[in-house]
Amino acid sequence: MAAPENALERVKEFQLALLGLFLMIGLTVAAMVAASALVQVKRYPYEVVTVTGAAAKNIQSDFAEWTCRFARRANAPASAFKALQSDRAVIVEYLKSVGVTAAEMEVSQIGTTALYKLNDRGDTTNQIEGYELSQTITSRSADVVKIDRAAREATSLMSRDMVVDSQTPSFYYTKLDDLKVKMLGDATQNAFQRAQSMAKSTGRGIGRLRTANMGVFQITAPNSTEVSDYGVNDTSSREKKVTAVVNATFELAN
Repeated sequence: MAAPENALERVKEFQLALLGLFLMIGLTVAAMVAASALVQVKRYPYEVVTVTGAAAKNIQSDFAEWTCRFARRANAPASAFKALQSDRAVIVEYLKSVGVTAAEMEVSQIGTTALYKLNDRGDTTNQIEGYELSQTITSRSADVVKIDRAAREATSLMSRDMVVDSQTPSFYYTKLDDLKVKMLGDATQNAFQRAQSMAKSTGRGIGRLRTANMGVFQITAPNSTEVSDYGVNDTSSREKKVTAVVNATFELAN
């Protein structure tokens, strides 16, 4: 009976060894699968594509301002002041004639400059020989056409023997903040489309947006090619072109 019992023991030992081998193989395969999954989890979030998106829109300015400076010189301050008052009345009347209201005008304080006599060598002396009084009137209005016209036709004042310095009018768009939000969204969508096109060429897809950074915001004349790292804010043109740029990073998907 000893021989059969020994044989039975050897069979049990073989079965246990075989079971241990299968268990070891199973654990090894499970570990390899887990490691593979871990590699994939870490791998794909770091596979990204970074693109630049842009959006552009033409707009019309909805606010304008224009400043004109006028001055008079005389030997005595009183004489210069009287002449300056007369010029101011003429300019105000002119502005009213082109539609600018009193509420749209801002008259500055009078500036006074002493004029010193020069000696034979052209050097300034301490002797005052006259005074220059100056003043500015700034017109501001949502009627940009009216302000533009006032600035363009101001040369007519010179025919009245007046010293008038007409500055370049400035044109603004007051709803820029709202427009910026929309255009940044459009620029991000453009970046997504560019990323899709790049990924498609490699047989991949685009996953979620990882980062989006606003680039420069340019406001230029319609046909301008001006670009600045700090952005451009054109105020000389009634019509403007607004360009928004976004740098975006997307995950790549299978």
